[in-house]
Amino acid sequence: MRKRKEYSFIIGVLAICLVSAGCAQVKKKFTRTPVQEPRLQHVLFQDDAYAVPPTSERYTQAYLFWKSWHDELIKSLTSNKKRQLLCAREAAGSMEKMASLLKEEQTVDLASNIAELRKLITRIEEANTLTTYRAKNYRNRLEKMYMHIQRIYHPSKVADWFVQTSQTQPGYAGPAVAGE
Repeated sequence: MRKRKEYSFIIGVLAICLVSAGCAQVKKKFTRTPVQEPRLQHVLFQDDAYAVPPTSERYTQAYLFWKSWHDELIKSLTSNKKRQLLCAREAAGSMEKMASLLKEEQTVDLASNIAELRKLITRIEEANTLTTYRAKNYRNRLEKMYMHIQRIYHPSKVADWFVQTSQTQPGYAGPAVAGE
């Protein structure tokens, strides 16, 4: 009986020591951490005017985009339909951008080429597959259009045809994040 009291006493002392000392990991494991709201960053917009590249640079960029997409369209006539449609739409979009930078008198011929390219897009959309005959026909038309536009609407030949725009335009110049 005496030994039992000694064991009880020792166990009691150990329990008091453990409770009073505590265990950081257990405490950390079972306590909730408060949820912190994310700090918002303030975004500032500049109302200042920003410089617009000259019309010649924008036209040259649109011309180069058209040229690369048109080349890719000619090459993709033997590949899948999605690639053909993507190339044709991008080429037409670049041609429209070129036309928007030129005076109206000079865009009549370019507008007819855009319309022809739009017809080609609808034909590609409607056709399930492109036959060899149609592919050759489209290739000939596209190469003819390519040479025509390259001959008349090359950036070095249209310098006098640009629409005059101001060098700065008011508006959005991009976000500027405020430091903390």
